[in-house]
Amino acid sequence: MLIPGGSYTISPNTREITLFPPFNSITTEQIVSIYNLTNKIFVYDAENLVKRVSIYSISVSAGVIKYTYDKHIFANTDILQIHISTGTDGGTP
Repeated sequence: MLIPGGSYTISPNTREITLFPPFNSITTEQIVSIYNLTNKIFVYDAENLVKRVSIYSISVSAGVIKYTYDKHIFANTDILQIHISTGTDGGTP
């Protein structure tokens, strides 16, 4: 499932993505990938992390995703594609 635009804000200086309800209850394990559509780069990709291709990690706490990707590549107006696993098809977390 993709988190719709408008359901998050980006804070590049603190390297945080804040999720709005109902997505603010997801866990780190539920995030499949985060792709910056504006800059055409993966911020996080769980599949590549397992393969040790990606060195960028994330953590999630209280609806805030902290990422390790270079903050200078981001702007608070960037468009992200955040893919999550809900355990069911098409459901919300």
